[in-house]
Amino acid sequence: MSDKSVGVIVPIYNTSQYLDKCLNSISSQAYKNIKIFLIDDGSTDKNVDKIIRSYIATDARFTTTKIPNSGQGVARNLGIEHFLNIDKTDYILFVDSDDYIDENCIEELIANVGDSDFIWFDFRYKFINSKPHNHPTSIENYNLQDKTIISNKEWLELNQNMNLHSFASGCWVMIDVNYLKNINLRFLDIHGEDNYFGIVLFAKANKISILPKKLYNYTIRKDSTINYGGKINSLVPSRLKQYLKYFYDNPMIFSKYYRCGGAAVMLSSAIKDFKNNKNTYKFLEKTFLNRYCMLTLNLSNFSNDPLGYKRYLPIAKKYAKEHNIGAFALVHSSVYYWIGLILISSKISFSHFLKTPFYIYQILKDKTYTKKYEFDIDNYWDKDYALRVLKHKSYKLGILISKIY
Repeated sequence: MSDKSVGVIVPIYNTSQYLDKCLNSISSQAYKNIKIFLIDDGSTDKNVDKIIRSYIATDARFTTTKIPNSGQGVARNLGIEHFLNIDKTDYILFVDSDDYIDENCIEELIANVGDSDFIWFDFRYKFINSKPHNHPTSIENYNLQDKTIISNKEWLELNQNMNLHSFASGCWVMIDVNYLKNINLRFLDIHGEDNYFGIVLFAKANKISILPKKLYNYTIRKDSTINYGGKINSLVPSRLKQYLKYFYDNPMIFSKYYRCGGAAVMLSSAIKDFKNNKNTYKFLEKTFLNRYCMLTLNLSNFSNDPLGYKRYLPIAKKYAKEHNIGAFALVHSSVYYWIGLILISSKISFSHFLKTPFYIYQILKDKTYTKKYEFDIDNYWDKDYALRVLKHKSYKLGILISKIY
């Protein structure tokens, strides 16, 4: 049995109905040389604190801290700092507080990680109040069930061959802390923090171990932070709801802004992180960076910028000119798109429904938007993304409604 220590990082926000199962799955691991750091990310659910204290009182391997609600990326970064600098371990593993791991999970990871920078293992979906689907897991999607080791170059080539534009990986990797320290990787405080963390983690690795066993149980639920089919109001984290007033009090519009802002930060960070590694950069251009640029340009179509994301537009515009990107943002500049969006999201509440005519009037007056509904987009890289918007029924509905006004 290995004597390597594993630090398990669990960010927690109002998940008391799942938390006991999560923590019990960690405390009952067959592999005992573990330390568990619980970060209460400003939970308002009082039962969260009770559950945390019960584990702290009975198992010395548990430690905890509580912070004002700051988001999963900030909470995970606290965990990284804890195990790199305070209660040092050899590896770290992330487990979300509504998920749980198999009893032999860490034992299997330690047995198979070897001298790799990290081990990538598989998960199974667990559906709660959410419609089941048959989506492949990450390892299944890459068709790596028969592989045990890959390099970063192999991973980059697979992304290009599969034409992937996103890659999220926070959980289902156990990471060597020395590797994490060497590449100085942390989560960005943005929408999609898992994406950038995963891309950098994989793109900079010399050696990646693969374990195609499903050892992590990934809960899909309507009220999660990634909102699988949940209520539209859950699109906005509680700490950010103060900004809804800048977006017609509309969670759907704010979430689009927040997503574009996350892409802007990721594009800027990737250019900075990989500009001196031309080979890796070329792979990232053809997969993730073009899409990040496409989304970033759409920031131009928001009248307000309370989180300051538009400061990244000059970088995106320079990249867009070099890569012929811009159709998606161009189509989104149409007043008809915004009218359609307001209409389809009018179901947020009855009061919001009653205000819909006023919001449409505001959009028609806003000089940010153009009244064009046809665009010359044939030669852009992101033409197909733009066509999807033009063909959507909400866009056509926006054109129809605008004639009434």
